[in-house]
Amino acid sequence: MSDEVKFKKFPLVGLNGKELGVVSIEHLWADVFALKIKMLSLDGLSDLEKSFQEALDVAQMHNARIVMFRLIKGEIASEEIGRLLPSFGFKKKNERIEFKKSVSDLPNDEGSPLGWKTAKELNLNPEGIAKILKQVFMGDPDTDPTEDPFQFIQDFLADPILTSGLECIHVGFFHGEIAALTVVQRNPKTGWSRISYMGVVPQFPQAELR
Repeated sequence: MSDEVKFKKFPLVGLNGKELGVVSIEHLWADVFALKIKMLSLDGLSDLEKSFQEALDVAQMHNARIVMFRLIKGEIASEEIGRLLPSFGFKKKNERIEFKKSVSDLPNDEGSPLGWKTAKELNLNPEGIAKILKQVFMGDPDTDPTEDPFQFIQDFLADPILTSGLECIHVGFFHGEIAALTVVQRNPKTGWSRISYMGVVPQFPQAELR
C-alpha cells in the first residue's frame, strides 16, 4: 500500500487561506482504517462535511471494511463532530478514560504470575501467531471475532516506520498455558512507542493474572 493511502490528509482551509484544521484517513491493518479530525477553529466546520466525505471515499476505494474514529471530549468542535458522525453511518462502540505516566515510573513484572516469550523465541510463524490471536479475539470487546487474525497481524510483522516482526510480538504464559498476547512497537528515530495490541485469552480470569 502506497504512503498516499497509508495516511492521506484533507486540510480545512478558510477564505483567507488559513488552515482551520485537517481531516485524515489512515490505513491501520488489513481492511481496517482510522478517520482522524483535528480542528484548530470552529470556522473549519463549514468545510468539515466535504473533507469528511472525501476521506471516507478514499477508504471505500481501498475496500475498507471498518473505519474507526476516536472522539476526544473537550477538544475544539468535539460536540459538533459527535452530532455529525451518525449521519455518516458511525455508531458509538464504547467509552474509555486515558491516563498518562512516565515509563520510568511504571512497575516492572516482578511477582507477576505471567511469563513472557517473544514469537521469535517460540519459533512461531505468522499462522501460529494468528491462531493465538484468534483465542484472544474471543474475549476482546473491541475486536470483531469474525475478523481474520492473519490479516490483523500483517502490520505488526512489517511496518515501514515502527519496529516490527516476531520480536515485537509477546506471548504470556500462565502455569505453562498461553494466556495473553501483546504487540509492542517503537519508532527507532524518535523513541516514541506504543502497545499496538494487548489481550487476554478469555478462560483466564484477569484477577488471577495480576
